Amino acid sequence: MDQQLQEKKKKKGLAKKLSEKIGRDSEPDTLVVDTLGELKQIVGSMKDVFGQFETGYSEQLEEERTRWEKVQSKLPGFMQNKSTKVEEHRLNRIKSNKGNLAELEDNLSKLELLLSTSNSSLETIGETYLKTAATGKEVDNSTLIELEKKMEKMQENMSDAMNDMNAQIRLIKTALDNMAGQLDEQGLILEDIDDKIDVIDTKMDKAQDMLKKISNKITGNRLIMLAVIGTATALMVTKFLAPA
Repeated sequence: MDQQLQEKKKKKGLAKKLSEKIGRDSEPDTLVVDTLGELKQIVGSMKDVFGQFETGYSEQLEEERTRWEKVQSKLPGFMQNKSTKVEEHRLNRIKSNKGNLAELEDNLSKLELLLSTSNSSLETIGETYLKTAATGKEVDNSTLIELEKKMEKMQENMSDAMNDMNAQIRLIKTALDNMAGQLDEQGLILEDIDDKIDVIDTKMDKAQDMLKKISNKITGNRLIMLAVIGTATALMVTKFLAPA
């Protein structure tokens, strides 16, 4: 119990430290709130695409597998043959991606609400920023250090920081295309999937334009917002959308 209390206090301390860096203005920053809304839509659209990947791929495996292959899929990995192991790994990866994207979408929704409400406490905002930036992993001191480094880099050279972020966003689109291509090679046909990925691409272009506007006039709130978005997009590239 004492250890749990200490961990809780530690996280509150991290959130407080982060919130002090935010220096939020008394009035909500509408551009930040709008950009959060755009990012949330992108994440939600990607989550829906992965949901379609999961449903379609699961149905395909159920239809094509023999009775023995279905039994094998329930066994530990070391007891599965090579093809079954690859299929199960891909399916689990898709499920994990969808779950992480759902968590990120939820955290972005909370952050959007908090920032649009002028009386939200800085500590609560700080906690939500941390959760958003650390989606899918433990919120600890390394998370704060990572955010601090991103903020420092943005303060030193906004141009380089924005180029990195835009490159990450482009990689997300590439990774989605790769996943769709892998499933297409498996003979999986998903209705309107190309159109849905094109819509995500368009939304990303719009989000990038809004990020540029944010970077033109940096305040404490906008700086931490850019750092969080940079962390979130990097996480989607390296963890959520890595090839299965």
